Formats: sequence, C-alpha cells, structure tokens
Amino acid sequence: MIEFVLFNPNIHKEDYFQLLLKHRRNTVERVKENHQIDIEEKLGIPVQEFVENELKTHIAFKPPENVVYLIYVDDVAAGMGRISKVREDAGEIKQMFNLPQFRGRGYGKMMLEKLMETGRELGFTTFLLDVWKLGDPARHIYASAGFREIERYPENRLPLYLIPYYMFMEKKENPQ
Repeated sequence: MIEFVLFNPNIHKEDYFQLLLKHRRNTVERVKENHQIDIEEKLGIPVQEFVENELKTHIAFKPPENVVYLIYVDDVAAGMGRISKVREDAGEIKQMFNLPQFRGRGYGKMMLEKLMETGRELGFTTFLLDVWKLGDPARHIYASAGFREIERYPENRLPLYLIPYYMFMEKKENPQ
C-alpha cells in the first residue's frame, strides 16, 4: 500500500531524518562523482551533523509556508518531498527524494503531483525548482510535468559555488 503522509515531527521525525540524511549523502556522492566538488569540505562539517542541524529547522516547518510529505510503501518510509511558499503566487518544490530501491515505480511523479496539488490549494500558480544538471534521476519527471528551464529565480537560496551545476525550472498555470 502506498500512502502520502503529511510530516508530523512528533510521529515522523526519525523517518524524515533518515530520508533527509540519505538524500544529502546521495547528493554529496553525486556531486563528488559528477563535478569533483567535496561538499563536506565546503560545509566544514560532516553531512550527518549538517542534517542534524537542518532537521532542527525543518521540525518548525508549518503549512502554508512549508508542506512536507513522506511516502510510505507498506509502512516503510520510501521517499519525501516539500513545497515551500516563496511568493504569494509561487511555491518551490524541494527535497524530492526516493530511496533507490523505490525508484522507477512512479512514486516521484506521484509526489510531484501531490506537491503541486497542495500548492494549488494554497493559491500558487507558479511552481519553481532547482535540479542538478548531471545525474539527477528526477529531471525527466519535471520535464514531463511541463516544467521548463529558466534563469535562476531570485528566491533561490543555493550557495553560489553550486549555481553553475544546477538548472532552474518553472511551471506556470492559469489561475482557476
């Protein structure tokens, strides 16, 4: 059974931490492999410590500014995704990640649809995201959902040293 669950730190904190840690470790490995950048060196701390600090911020996330979903497959935390309000009319898709053993089953597409549905309910007509130029399995999901490449958007908060390695995408919808 597949279930999309709204993140509740009192219930899902450990599952979310483990997914976030695996997501960040995966990112560190891909960046080192594809771009020869040591993110841990740039951060100045190990990934686990970075994620522990990040989790403290994420625990405070509340709708409508930030909405986080976890995907559970047969009661196993399989993936996650977040939509964050960046303007009155715009949401940013962040941290879409599925564990490798759950990829290729359509869960990423389903998560994107869930995040965008939530965004529409919050009044967003523009959806923004950033994605690695090389080696990101989600790029095809975004393109097939109608996202198009754009210049970096002003609300994007990536560190400057990573900007050359990312592409930025947008999908505009007509207000209902």
